[in-house]
Amino acid sequence: MPFIVVLVLAALALAASAAFFSVYGLAQVFAGAFVSVVIMGISLEAGKLVAASFLYRFWTKITMGLKVYLMAAVLVLMCITSMGISGYLTSAYQTDTVGLRDASSKLTSYTEELDRLVARKADMDHQISQLPPQYVAARQKLMKSFQSEYKTMNPRIEFLQGEKSKLQEQKITTEAKVGPIIFISRVLGSETDDAIFWLVILIVCVFDPLAVALTIAANIAIADRKTQKAQLITTEPTATDSTATFDNVINAA
Repeated sequence: MPFIVVLVLAALALAASAAFFSVYGLAQVFAGAFVSVVIMGISLEAGKLVAASFLYRFWTKITMGLKVYLMAAVLVLMCITSMGISGYLTSAYQTDTVGLRDASSKLTSYTEELDRLVARKADMDHQISQLPPQYVAARQKLMKSFQSEYKTMNPRIEFLQGEKSKLQEQKITTEAKVGPIIFISRVLGSETDDAIFWLVILIVCVFDPLAVALTIAANIAIADRKTQKAQLITTEPTATDSTATFDNVINAA
């Protein structure tokens, strides 16, 4: 009996988790009718488990047409649940990585602009330093020609340096969140998106199918226990049978 309880609880936990991820994922797809989709999803998930249990319990008593329809309905609902779970997981991944990609893109752009401005400033300083000290007028003229560019360049360089530091910190923080995925992708020698794709596929392949399988297993275990109880009841001698046997022995004596 304790194992049956564990089996039922495991089936309910898996089914509830799969239903939550699936319903939430589908609701995000049809965000305009969030409440309606949630109600529909919960009803379909409950109907799927009831249909699977009904098929096992009444397999020999229902027509072939009903069998085919219910099996097809359960399989289709399993696919829908799997798609909802996939949507939920990939959405969570995208939420974490969008910030990382945005930070990486901005960091690259700011770094290129900063390098270009620093190189330009170094070039202007080099041009000024190349003039001999006695060429005071030429030096002043060249410095004056660079004056307006200097005024706009220096604040921009300071701004880019500050933003670059912030983006680097943001990138490190975001990478810490998706660190396991980055590690898995490096181990597999593939891109992060590819690693996430196969990880989601593996989860989907065992999540809802296992919930349905455990639901059927719970029905089998409960039915088997009922059968064992019935057999024990029929094999136990009753008080009347015991008395009758005792009387037969006395008479025979």
